[in-house]
Amino acid sequence: RVQIVRRVPPRVFWPRPQVASAVIQIRPTAVARLPEFHLPTLRLLVYALFQQRRKTAVNGLSKNPFYAWGREEALEAMARAGIDPGARSESLRVEQIIALSTYLPRPEVAEGTSAGF
Repeated sequence: RVQIVRRVPPRVFWPRPQVASAVIQIRPTAVARLPEFHLPTLRLLVYALFQQRRKTAVNGLSKNPFYAWGREEALEAMARAGIDPGARSESLRVEQIIALSTYLPRPEVAEGTSAGF
């Protein structure tokens, strides 16, 4: 929950800004409990999803040279997680990415690579 505590006029700043300011208070709402997940798989998944911009999530997963996720595995995991196969990585919510990580097989990282980790 966000609440304005006090408005701050431009005259209290130097140089005076051309905008109005405010002091706000942010109170967190109840935290949603996340399902259990395998952290190394999640890290590799996030890396694969966001390594190349503007790819669909399925292409980011299936065309990644570091991991053994094929297109069919990616499509099946996305279906099980309730994710549209045409979705772009940047449109996925945190909860969807975590769900996807639980349905993907634990990846085998290509020998001699660290995949950026």
